[in-house]
Amino acid sequence: MSSMIHEVYSYGPENIDTFWEFIWGLKADYVAVRDMMVSETSSRAAPPLSAARIRQKFAQEVDNGDTKLRQWEGQWGSLSENWSMIHFLLTYTWQTNWEREFRENYLPISVERFLGIVPVAYQPHYINQYVLPFIAEQVWKDFYIQMQDPTHAQLIFRRNKNGCRQIITH
Repeated sequence: MSSMIHEVYSYGPENIDTFWEFIWGLKADYVAVRDMMVSETSSRAAPPLSAARIRQKFAQEVDNGDTKLRQWEGQWGSLSENWSMIHFLLTYTWQTNWEREFRENYLPISVERFLGIVPVAYQPHYINQYVLPFIAEQVWKDFYIQMQDPTHAQLIFRRNKNGCRQIITH
């Protein structure tokens, strides 16, 4: 699943349980996921200087009598909340699709919550959390903000043939 989870949560919320039943019901040997996902630790106050830099840039931009930032905060909450700021930084570059994209929840599920819905028959085989380099570069260029929290996750799960999660010891 590549950049698919956030689409299902945004456009088919009534079908989320069916979606997960289908994915895990395939009983594939491997399930690979790549999507936007932050840790629950991202739910905290945003760095004040970062929020101020974003506000400064968008204070001058008016689109149809409203600013992108005002629309954003009306939908997702204040940039003073780190989760909202991260979400905004994943979205703000959209121009032609802004009306659609800013309403889409790019971060509907945390990494921890996602790991909690993985059936016990699947064992994590690979987990990588990161910020896409082009996003980090654009955010730095536009705001001089270095993104602190990983915004994306790559996960691979292997199904155990006996249906139980193996205990890994180091």
